[in-house]
Amino acid sequence: MLAIPMSCEKKEVLVNNDPCTKGKLIYRWCQPDTELAVIKVLDSNIGGEFTTNGKTYQNAVLAHIELTLRKQGANWDKILASSDSVFYFRYQVKYPDFGYCEVGTPPKNQIRITSFISSACPS
Repeated sequence: MLAIPMSCEKKEVLVNNDPCTKGKLIYRWCQPDTELAVIKVLDSNIGGEFTTNGKTYQNAVLAHIELTLRKQGANWDKILASSDSVFYFRYQVKYPDFGYCEVGTPPKNQIRITSFISSACPS
């Protein structure tokens, strides 16, 4: 993974230039209609430990769907409808600045999904 540091209101944003990352949706965050979800990253070590309903997941991140994608109709429903909740995407790593609500503490590592990819990542 190649990361490029950028500055945005004194918060560092790291852009993932990898063409594709594989993840699995494990938990919708806060409300069913939110753009936030906890995902397990399957092919990268960007996440941390997250526990919900007595089950602990490794390499988990809180994922936020970028506003541009939401305006185009992107949401978690299509991923939830799939048989295994596995999907492919590009992302930016963000310092925690979203995702806090009454249900608990989100995963420490947070990302912003910048695009969804329709097919499997090349090996």
